[in-house]
Amino acid sequence: MRRIRNTSRFAAARAAAGLGPRGVVTATVVLAAVTALAAAGCGDQSAGIAPGASQYKPITIVTQTAVAAAWPYYGTEVVPPLPKPSWTLTDTSGAAYDIGTQTKGRITVLFFGFTSCFDDCPDMMANMASALRSVPSSVADHVTVLFVTVDPAHDTGPVLRTWLARFYPDFIGLTASDATVIHDAGELGIQVDPPVKVDGVDSVQHGTEAEVFSQTGYANFFWGPKTPVLDIAHDLQKLAG
Repeated sequence: MRRIRNTSRFAAARAAAGLGPRGVVTATVVLAAVTALAAAGCGDQSAGIAPGASQYKPITIVTQTAVAAAWPYYGTEVVPPLPKPSWTLTDTSGAAYDIGTQTKGRITVLFFGFTSCFDDCPDMMANMASALRSVPSSVADHVTVLFVTVDPAHDTGPVLRTWLARFYPDFIGLTASDATVIHDAGELGIQVDPPVKVDGVDSVQHGTEAEVFSQTGYANFFWGPKTPVLDIAHDLQKLAG
């Protein structure tokens, strides 16, 4: 099944497919207040709703066999679920970081971005940091957030470490060659273009999905930079059980 991505680059494709900001439709009929979930501007990036808001509910998908199931998360559904990658990249200390081994059994969030970004990247990291601070430590202590730079020439280990520490001290920065990052992101369906200079400033076109892998090693949904903190916190607690 084709995966429709919740980024501005794919907003037109989502609209053509009749998708709102909440999820991927995998069935023939959707019984929900879809009109209330209309996309907001060009962002259309998991424009979330605070859990418990009475006027909104997670959408209900009705399959061809008329079996209904409520989507329990506020992130946008990934169909089919993505297996957690087993890449080995380089962390901010210069050591090898085996994602599969070092995040085994943990809720793992994987995001591609760069430190010179002035909007989506800091927004995403700030929201995740706020969410982690808002949930019980029994939840936060079982979450690993990985930030893979898409501008490795600029984002050296020290640069990444300093930038990430402004948001949350336990965020892990990872780097690799441009070619490796572009390839690895592509395996997850995330587009990353080579870095370019725009008016002397580093610029990278890249997908803004934060893939969320459960303890079992599969991502069933992703968040975007516009996903509210309350939605992220809700999803983390739901995953943690």
